[in-house]
Amino acid sequence: MFKIAILGTENSHARAFTKIIHEGHALLGGVPYADFEVVGLYGDSAEENELLRGITGGKAEISDNPEAWVGKVDAVMVTARHGGKHFKYVKKYIEAGIPAFIDKPITIDPEEALELVRLAKEKNVPICGGSTLGFVDDTQQMKDLRNSDKMERVYGGSVSAPINMKNDWGDFYFYSQHLVQIMTEVFGHDVESILAVGREDAATFIARYADYDVTGHYGTYGYSATIYEKTQTYHKNISTAPDLYLSEFRRFEHMVRTGGMPESYEELITPVFILNAIKESLDTGKEVKVRKPAL
Repeated sequence: MFKIAILGTENSHARAFTKIIHEGHALLGGVPYADFEVVGLYGDSAEENELLRGITGGKAEISDNPEAWVGKVDAVMVTARHGGKHFKYVKKYIEAGIPAFIDKPITIDPEEALELVRLAKEKNVPICGGSTLGFVDDTQQMKDLRNSDKMERVYGGSVSAPINMKNDWGDFYFYSQHLVQIMTEVFGHDVESILAVGREDAATFIARYADYDVTGHYGTYGYSATIYEKTQTYHKNISTAPDLYLSEFRRFEHMVRTGGMPESYEELITPVFILNAIKESLDTGKEVKVRKPAL
């Protein structure tokens, strides 16, 4: 039995993952995971704690200490809504050799992101996470198309996603990794620089790659990706259904079972550095070079 603790029950993602484990998912025939169990719950919302505990059949322990299950579980899922809390929640688990899923944004602070992966490398601990939008079928189809023989030459692209600029969970950073995760999945992680402009409820940026540029549009409610190829334009509206949380949970499940990471440590934290470049450009109006994770 793989015992899981969830840290950050105030996030709807925590509820979705708990339901997948204990109630199953429609794409899996509604069958619960027989060898996974949520045994620990920590979060800011007493109501959500109790709701999730009910999903587990009343078996999960609720604690006011996020480190309560160090040495007692096989993996953790860090789903706190504020990315500024993620590293401090997960650090002791990584130090104890416990695999971890970390929700978007992985961290807000690039230095915390670097410390996280350096510690994970040192302890040889697998970690995964990020935005679910990078791993749904529609995004993966665009990624496969981008890397297919159909692409004679790519001249650029465009991605779009919602944004929430003012909130209690990190303002710009709270929602912004969704768009960046789509972009890095489809077009790659090697963004050289960012130039961004913003309004109260929207932002637009140019991500400069070596051979082309990709524009990002924050503000629209929907998600999308467009590839501009030499002879054709390929566009897809990216649906969050039906595999939104399942696609990400299955990456976590495979990691827990095998110890293999679905992406490298560097790829995992690259969105943190892109997001910080976007924010700096928004604040200064200048083009900002994207710092590379030096591990």
